[in-house]
Amino acid sequence: MKKPDRNSAMRLHGLTCQRMPGALLIVCALVLVGFLAFAGCASPVLAQSALQPTQTELSDVASQPFSSWSEPGPLSAAGWPSVDQIKAKAFVVIDRTSSTVLLGLNESSIQYPASTTKIMTALIALDNLPLNQQLTVSATALDLPSDAARAGLVEGEVISVRDTLAALMLRSGNEAANMIAEAVSGSQQLFAARMNHQARLLGLQQTHFENAHGLHDREHQTTALEIAQLAAIAMEHPAFRNLVSTPVYALPATNKHPYNGWNILTNTNLRLLLEETANYQSDLLQSITGIKTGTTAAAGQCLVSSAITVEGQELIAVLLGVQGNDPEGNLVVYSRALLEAGAQKASLLGLAPAVPAQGQPASPYEEQRINPAVTSQNISPEKTPVAAADSNQQPAATLLTLADWPYWQLAAIAGAGVVLILVSWLFGYLAGRRSWRRRP
Repeated sequence: MKKPDRNSAMRLHGLTCQRMPGALLIVCALVLVGFLAFAGCASPVLAQSALQPTQTELSDVASQPFSSWSEPGPLSAAGWPSVDQIKAKAFVVIDRTSSTVLLGLNESSIQYPASTTKIMTALIALDNLPLNQQLTVSATALDLPSDAARAGLVEGEVISVRDTLAALMLRSGNEAANMIAEAVSGSQQLFAARMNHQARLLGLQQTHFENAHGLHDREHQTTALEIAQLAAIAMEHPAFRNLVSTPVYALPATNKHPYNGWNILTNTNLRLLLEETANYQSDLLQSITGIKTGTTAAAGQCLVSSAITVEGQELIAVLLGVQGNDPEGNLVVYSRALLEAGAQKASLLGLAPAVPAQGQPASPYEEQRINPAVTSQNISPEKTPVAAADSNQQPAATLLTLADWPYWQLAAIAGAGVVLILVSWLFGYLAGRRSWRRRP
């Protein structure tokens, strides 16, 4: 019997290995194209889920008893801690329209406000800057401590006042506060003087600001009562009201971030919103309407919240100096407990319901949530992401196309494909060389 030609077999094997990289190249290219096509089709679903980040979280705990996941300690009959169980340096609840103090603890004592300072910053900005005015991020605006909260803006970025305010109040971006300070007064120091002048005009005699963002300074002080009074005034501004009640806001494209939705701003007080679960429903509150969180090491955890009662009163609650390691409760639980107790007190006192301001123009934030055509000047209307609707409206879906994907994600996908191709070619090439070397 004729023996098989070993040389011919090895030669055939070598040719096969040499041609293998070409085949692998084609296969990998097809896989990469298919993946990108799938990503383009799936991106609307991904974007819509990104705009509603808390629904999954809430659904996971909806079937659990309240005390099993939040550890709030002994509960009142309404499901929230009683007021005397709240551990904070100071708190207060007032009726917004009458300024009646419903309950409080150390409400006139000097405290550090942390980022609740941004309520004043936003109010001054709304009174002095057109919402469509374009601002440029400066190097001094970005000069912040490494652990300071940021909205992701970079030097030289051009962004509208409307979007800057969203970064300020929803993400609590400290660079956004500095940008507003420089746009209004020319410098951060002059803006702080402007803030103090405005505080005197509003009758806030115990309040003193050193900066626009609330990062710690020993002279940067206020009281829970005066923060509540400031918030009550700010909530009379329709644009401010709609901004702080916006759950999610998608930043549009800029000269530095050339795709829509490059940063999804989730309201830092989103968990206070009334959700349709047993844990969040209330017999006393109709809706949560804002407002602002704040945290520093010296100030502790702070929260200014507002709510409409079922009888129509609007309450402002301020909570300052909650410790993050408190085992019996947390910022959200305590704030909701204050609002629940305040609603009971307002009902007992028979306070008049809040009357919405007449003749006020519609808020641009409300328009942007409903009508995508109302956008910043540098955005094409048909592709502009809009913030999701509030809890009393149907959510407005924001769809991102493949062109809206962050460039670093596309680059990562393409880079992975290139690496896979090169590796497959290298293995095929080495296998081919090895087979030829084995020839006798």
